[in-house]
Amino acid sequence: MKLNDVLQRLKLEGNGTQAVKITKALEVLLAETLIKREIKDDTINVIFEGERCKRYGYSLGKNRKRRRIFFGSLIADDSWEVISLLAMEIYGMVHTVAFVESNQTHSRFPRKERFLNESSMNYLLLTRSGMFGPNARVSVDHHHRQEPKSAGENIENLQRELVLERWKQNGMTKEDIGYLGDVDEAFTRDFLRALQICDVPQFRPDQDCKKPKVLGSTLNFQGSLLCPSTTRGFHPDIVIGECTSTIGPSSLNGEKDGVKLWSAGDFKIRNGGLMVSGVDGLHTAFHFHNFFSTINQLRFKYRTFGHVHKFAKTAPLDTLNDDLHFMVDC
Repeated sequence: MKLNDVLQRLKLEGNGTQAVKITKALEVLLAETLIKREIKDDTINVIFEGERCKRYGYSLGKNRKRRRIFFGSLIADDSWEVISLLAMEIYGMVHTVAFVESNQTHSRFPRKERFLNESSMNYLLLTRSGMFGPNARVSVDHHHRQEPKSAGENIENLQRELVLERWKQNGMTKEDIGYLGDVDEAFTRDFLRALQICDVPQFRPDQDCKKPKVLGSTLNFQGSLLCPSTTRGFHPDIVIGECTSTIGPSSLNGEKDGVKLWSAGDFKIRNGGLMVSGVDGLHTAFHFHNFFSTINQLRFKYRTFGHVHKFAKTAPLDTLNDDLHFMVDC
């Protein structure tokens, strides 16, 4: 794909509900993601990998084979800047990249699907450009509007279940690891490499699945890489395949030895894991929060998605929530 052609078509198509603003940052990031590059950290050097494991309080153990990574996320109006940052961080490391798009927001506002047309540049760039690596299996499944079965039903969790189904279709096994986050959340590359090969207690075989989750110690950026927050987040999340609801051995009621296996919703909200940072306190993940190229895109998010603010269209940005207050001050 030629960068100029990609940018022109993205500008014509928009990102579903909003126009795409062609910024210098977007040009630089997309240019990098379109480069077919060598995966220099794929070769296993036992000495180097042992040192890597120590950085996170792990040991190398007897494993000399990398665990396969199956990634999944919901996707909607996320900026190409954020998608590019995620793609560069996990380039060449993931077996599967499973996105799910819906024709409604988390707050049940209707939205135009951005990746439904498989001849669109949005779809081709995401799934056919090789931006996640030469061998990554990239897909977009679609969850169409359904009325809730109960007042408390979580539409996000319904959509995320399609991620686990795609992992199963793509051959995920109990030894593989499932990495579930939002598009703007990414484990650091070094930590992901550690999770692939180190002796991680949460990933040991034949476990009871009570605490199989690893959470990031997440460095939050608000609106820009120039605005890092002092508070740490705790997503994304990663779980061993043996304990996921679509892969792990289960009884008819979805349990293993009396313990409920992990659904896509459980990845996000269920207790039962460990938030891991480096032994020196270093972060193990990033959150590129509110990385939009226009104020209108930002206001649209807070008007229609998960953290709805009824005055998002007109109120001063720094009054909507603490994150936006921090961003504006920065």
